[in-house]
Amino acid sequence: MKYLTVLLGALAFLTCSCNNNNDEPPAETVLPIRVYYQPMNTWMDESEIDRNEHLKELNHRIVVVNSAAELPDDGLGFSDAYVKADFQHYTMLIYYRIHRWEFEAYQYRYIFDNLERKYNWTIMLHVDSDENHYPGMRCISRFAIMVDKIPENAEVTAGLGLSDYNCNWSE
Repeated sequence: MKYLTVLLGALAFLTCSCNNNNDEPPAETVLPIRVYYQPMNTWMDESEIDRNEHLKELNHRIVVVNSAAELPDDGLGFSDAYVKADFQHYTMLIYYRIHRWEFEAYQYRYIFDNLERKYNWTIMLHVDSDENHYPGMRCISRFAIMVDKIPENAEVTAGLGLSDYNCNWSE
C-alpha cells in the first residue's frame, strides 16, 4: 500500500508538471511602459475640425518618435516633458483620436506580438456612456507613452477601445 501511495503521488506530480505547449513560444510578450503621459483633450466645433485636413489626417494615427525633432506638428503643443525626454534610450509612442465622448479613466497595454512580429499598444478608455455629451463638438485626444527603444524598421500598431466601469480589463 505504501508503494502504491508513492507511485500515485509521483504520477500526480508528473501529470501536473507536464505542459502541452510543444515548445511553442507565447503568442505575446507584455512589455513595460517607462513613462505615462497624461492624455491631452481639446474640444472643438465639428465644422472647425471638418475644415482642418491636418487634424483629420492625425485621426487613428500612431507616431513613433525617436528624437524631439520627430514630434509632430499637431497644433496642440508639447511641454518640456515631451521635448526633453530621454530619446537616447527610449521611444515615444503618440496616438491621436477624434471622438464625441468623454472618458473618466484610461488603461494602457503594451505588448510584442510574437506571431506577427510587431509591437502593439492598446488604449482602453472607461466611459459612462458613449453618447455625445456636447452636440456639435468633437474632442481631439492625444495619448503618449515612453517605452524601451524600438528598432528602426519595426512595425508598431495602436488601437483604442471603450469599456464601462463594470468591465475588469485585466481578467
